[in-house]
Amino acid sequence: MNLRSKTGCITCRIRRVKCDETKPLCTRCQSSGRQCDGYLPDTIVISRQELVEAARNLGTIGPISRALAQRPSSPVNCIQPSDMPFFDTFRYAIIPGTSFFFPSSFWQRTVIQMAHREPAIWHATVALGALHQRSEMLLQGTEDDTSLILDQASAHYGKAMALVKDLHSPETMAAVAIALVAAANMLERWSEMHMHVMAGFRIIAENVARVPGLVALEGLLAKTDLQAMTFSDSQCPYPYEQSSAVFAMNGSLASPITDGGSYEELARELFRLMRALFLLDNGTPPANAQHGPWLTSFAVFLRRLASWELKMEEFESVHWPTDDEHTARLAIRLYHVTLRTLIRGTAFGPETRWDALLGYFEYAAALATSLQERLRTAAIPNISVEPGLIIPLWMISHRCRHPALRRVAINMMAEAKRIEGMWMSDATAQVMRTILAVEEESMGPGSAHVWPPPVLDSSSLEIPWSAWSKLGFDVPTTLSWSDVPVIPEENRVKELLGTKRVGKRSADLRLLMGSADDESSFGLVREISISF
Repeated sequence: MNLRSKTGCITCRIRRVKCDETKPLCTRCQSSGRQCDGYLPDTIVISRQELVEAARNLGTIGPISRALAQRPSSPVNCIQPSDMPFFDTFRYAIIPGTSFFFPSSFWQRTVIQMAHREPAIWHATVALGALHQRSEMLLQGTEDDTSLILDQASAHYGKAMALVKDLHSPETMAAVAIALVAAANMLERWSEMHMHVMAGFRIIAENVARVPGLVALEGLLAKTDLQAMTFSDSQCPYPYEQSSAVFAMNGSLASPITDGGSYEELARELFRLMRALFLLDNGTPPANAQHGPWLTSFAVFLRRLASWELKMEEFESVHWPTDDEHTARLAIRLYHVTLRTLIRGTAFGPETRWDALLGYFEYAAALATSLQERLRTAAIPNISVEPGLIIPLWMISHRCRHPALRRVAINMMAEAKRIEGMWMSDATAQVMRTILAVEEESMGPGSAHVWPPPVLDSSSLEIPWSAWSKLGFDVPTTLSWSDVPVIPEENRVKELLGTKRVGKRSADLRLLMGSADDESSFGLVREISISF
């Protein structure tokens, strides 16, 4: 009886016959007139069944051993014992922290599966786990002990980038881009983060027609990119021109809208819409230019948003949310009212235009309060690689000048002690306290007034989805501007330019003030340095 060899040539192993192991080509294959596919390197361990599948799927001409030897090694061969604690942190801290507000099959399932077969994904997830541990230490004030972890995270991040060239599947390449965006954010490498975002959108644009699954990853990338659009470091501003070039916005807006079969699908579409609005606002033509093409695109955008709102109404009319889904239900409403606020406020005009939107800000603050309470009772890790509470709270505290509501938003950020991608809640709160002090200087002694927090209850504001697109619709408010000092336009911070000092808990701010006359877009510029 011939015994099969586990170290024989590929052909004999597939045929389940004993190999004489003559090299470079075995005698048994040659004497029988068969092509000998040679031997695998000692560094590659692969079962017979995997060899059969490889032979069937490789589609190569020439020895299979040569093709297999050129394939990227299995993550099993690149795992070090020191990696495992970081990977466990990724699984048990980053994934639940990131998926709390919006369910994500990508983070909860796809990435974990890919990590076990793609070295690039493996190294990216290990880097994220290490960076999570470092961020926890920074939040706890033990940053002196983080340099070694930072070095390890940077090494894995570099390995993940180096292995991208070995990838051929568009879905895997897009997934790696999303993971690298998250790692670059946590490393505070803003230009590299932009590079990964643009690479991801380019991969999706070039392949989505033949790989429909990329549509879901586009929505995920749009959610991640929203961080960069709202947090643009002065030394590395958001590349709007490049972003518009790699993202066919008109084609995206004209494509079929999601079926809306889950909160996850509906959330992805919402973030695609938010990203489209930022691109539209940045592309607003100057006063002396033709507005026709822009107005057409904006009208298409509004129709798509109204269609999405109807999808939400249809979905919720037949679907009763679980407790976890109720969190997503609130989070979607929070980002939706943020989007609607930006549309109503428009991208230009005096800062006083936001004062008419008090109901929108109150509704957003009420939703954020409910979400923060759910976050507190769920004991979820306080670090996420995706947007959560901070961006909407930043928008409320920056654009809403009602002193009581504004302070609610700032205090929520300060108490949250969260990191969400590029955003740190305590740093953002300190920035807003600085802006608050600058703007309320004009109020004199009135700025010392203690404003009681309003009673915020999102359950009392169940607004029908179909109402948002109706002409003349406004969000009701329980607050009033009566007896509230109004901050003059020239004392309002219209735009903020900031540069965070890498590795430091400090930043340099340039505050572009509003103008007292209609001829100028901006007034004075104030420069302030802060620590947090």
